[in-house]
Amino acid sequence: MGLFGIGLMLSVLPSDARANAVADACRQAGRDAATPELCACIGAAAELSLSALDQERAAGFFSDPHSAQETRQSNRRRDEVFWERYRDFIQTAEDICG
Repeated sequence: MGLFGIGLMLSVLPSDARANAVADACRQAGRDAATPELCACIGAAAELSLSALDQERAAGFFSDPHSAQETRQSNRRRDEVFWERYRDFIQTAEDICG
């Protein structure tokens, strides 16, 4: 999706969706590929896919990737259900952010 598509998608989201925990964590992660536009798109995908609590949890994965691995491998039902939602978020982000 080009910048125009991202801008169009963001324009239909509520203003509070433009700054969220996932987008903030993406920007603060310090990765070269994490442009402001990409982080905004990933944040928008989080708004479309995850509850506010799930967004907070997912945001933590940017600073602590090992916690994502622990969650993925967990046998707790709560973690398994979250991981299903998180995978859906990742798929949405890939689909709309390229």
